[in-house]
Amino acid sequence: MSQSKEHGAGGQLIKVCGLSREEDAAMLSRHGINFGGVVLFFPKSKRNQEITKGEKIAKALNQEGIKSVAVTVSPNKEQVEAIEAAGFQYLQVHGELAQDVYETTSLPVIRAFNQDATEAALDELLNETKVAGILLDAKEPGSGVAFSWKEAEEIVKKIKAAGKLFFLAGGIGAGNVKEAIKALSPDVIDVSSSVEIEGRVEKSEAKIEALTLRLKTEMH
Repeated sequence: MSQSKEHGAGGQLIKVCGLSREEDAAMLSRHGINFGGVVLFFPKSKRNQEITKGEKIAKALNQEGIKSVAVTVSPNKEQVEAIEAAGFQYLQVHGELAQDVYETTSLPVIRAFNQDATEAALDELLNETKVAGILLDAKEPGSGVAFSWKEAEEIVKKIKAAGKLFFLAGGIGAGNVKEAIKALSPDVIDVSSSVEIEGRVEKSEAKIEALTLRLKTEMH
């Protein structure tokens, strides 16, 4: 497995989700991005990619030393097998994570979790050895809407105490990234819609650069 850049922009790890082009990998590399996410097997999303395209994007990410993440919603065993064959390095799961999928996957799992879920559900996730990270998102994932960071403080304490990577998503961009980090100190900032070209799903290099520059200049 390729090594990702360990420190990101300004020492903060960053994941850019919803990639749609192979050339995005080189763009992310230029700005020190650590993880790149591709939405697969979820046609309801405007960012969804066919697995053949996803494989090409994953290969490009891996070659740049950026960790490739397959972003899924309630995936089945066959879909996860296709994701593994395509060369993705992480499996991100929203919705349901079936037991047979969890048991058979060889990939580290990033499990999406929103603050409305129960404490018992979080405790169960934190005890799963294949769960490498918890992604805390708004109730509607991918909506680009921020949630109350203050209300998530206790959840975050548990995630960190369990030694899992803490990914923070939900409406984060150059305008509020400093406040997000100050509030919850995430291991990884996860962005998507805030770094897209206006009215499109393709990522904007100018917006990614603005985000990373904000981190470099203001987080020290």
